Amino acid sequence: FPKINEYSHYSNTVTAMKVPEGITDDKLRGGMKKQGVVVSGGQEKLKGKIFRIGTMGICSQGDVLRTIQTLELVLAKEGRLTERGAGVEAASKALGI
Repeated sequence: FPKINEYSHYSNTVTAMKVPEGITDDKLRGGMKKQGVVVSGGQEKLKGKIFRIGTMGICSQGDVLRTIQTLELVLAKEGRLTERGAGVEAASKALGI
């Protein structure tokens, strides 16, 4: 969670997000892995508190959309999301597709 100023910038190779309340890191990342999407957990003091989506190397727009769609699916299955699609829609707009 960098603070943007003249010395730091957001990373364009990884996105870190807090694990939502009411779901464990294991259920979130494990559920995504069962669907074929691997995301990383937090390290040290952030272990179990955040998850990270890597976007470096060969990463297509489809990869990004599939990751977000899978995240929505897992959150809905665990009762943490009532309506799916908003994340994919927002990402599609941000990607210009």
